[in-house]
Amino acid sequence: MPSHLIRYIYSGIFAISFFLCLKIIIPSLAESVDTLDSEITKKYQKIILQEPSNTNAHFNLGVVYSEKGMTSEAVDEYYEALRLTSNDLSTLYNRGVLYLQNGRLNKASADMKKIIEINPK
Repeated sequence: MPSHLIRYIYSGIFAISFFLCLKIIIPSLAESVDTLDSEITKKYQKIILQEPSNTNAHFNLGVVYSEKGMTSEAVDEYYEALRLTSNDLSTLYNRGVLYLQNGRLNKASADMKKIIEINPK
């Protein structure tokens, strides 16, 4: 058999082996990330149960929910954080961005205007 054919066969076998390995590894990585997300979510939920006025826990849980695509839950957590400290720029910004992404332009505009009122720069 010519050497160039052997090289192509070897390359093909290597490629198939590589993709099979990825197929095995990637789902386990995705499961690890999901498990970690669940653990982080539970951690912040537990903190909030023990200390409902913990603004940072509400904010961080809002971030986690936002990253998971759980928009209404994220907005609820940002709302609660803002109820506790109404002038937090990061929380206003994050909530405003979520409102904007979901077409709630009046609410997004209100959050952004409040940010400018608090810090005109």
